[in-house]
Amino acid sequence: MARKKPYLDQLTLNRRAAGRCSFPGCKIELTLETKPNKFKQIGKIAHIVGHSPKGPRGDSSFPSEKLATYQNWILLCGTHHDIIDADESKYSVEKLHEMKKNHESWVRESLDKELMEFGFAELEVAASAILASNSSTNGDSFTVTPPLQKMKKNNLTKPTHKLLTMGLCRSPEVGKYIEEQSKLDAGYPERLKGGFRKEYDRLVNEKLLSDDLFESMLEFASGNSNDFKRKAAGLSILAHLFEICEVFEQ
Repeated sequence: MARKKPYLDQLTLNRRAAGRCSFPGCKIELTLETKPNKFKQIGKIAHIVGHSPKGPRGDSSFPSEKLATYQNWILLCGTHHDIIDADESKYSVEKLHEMKKNHESWVRESLDKELMEFGFAELEVAASAILASNSSTNGDSFTVTPPLQKMKKNNLTKPTHKLLTMGLCRSPEVGKYIEEQSKLDAGYPERLKGGFRKEYDRLVNEKLLSDDLFESMLEFASGNSNDFKRKAAGLSILAHLFEICEVFEQ
């Protein structure tokens, strides 16, 4: 019986590929919305070092415990999954690692670009995703800890540090947006924090920690969308709330 793929590694792979095929020039979205807010992953996880020594790019000396991990996977569409396995001389282990690295760099650059361009509409949609949890703050007190100190305390790695730093560059705009909404609805800021806190608590109960926890919160804040403008707005709200709330300190 084939070993089940580690759930968290699958999530990491999908997030860092932005749910798109990593093959150069493809980048087709691989997440299908089957019902409102219900999504199905239709991509294929390809092994960089073959899962079998006799399979494409197989290597009997490669540690078996590392075969089914994020580090040894690349996300592809069905067509390109079959293409790389059909010609392992052209698509070597080194070539696939390079392909994955380049794709993930493109994802980060695309998100960085959109951080400078999203507007009120994207903030409204991202905030609605958080508010949709129908949460209340239950009188919790939210105080401030310096972001760098909080990052260190929560064992967030350099890639997550970079994401937070990117998001924090738009924190003033998020603050202004929340302030404007509070003029219409005084309870809006606390409900937004409460929705954030509720999802955080749910993920902690699922034993998510560190970068996995932060990346899952980013997916929540961006409504599981692969649209970079939506992700940029979600990241900015998440970074803003990370900065002003004690949620990640718990």
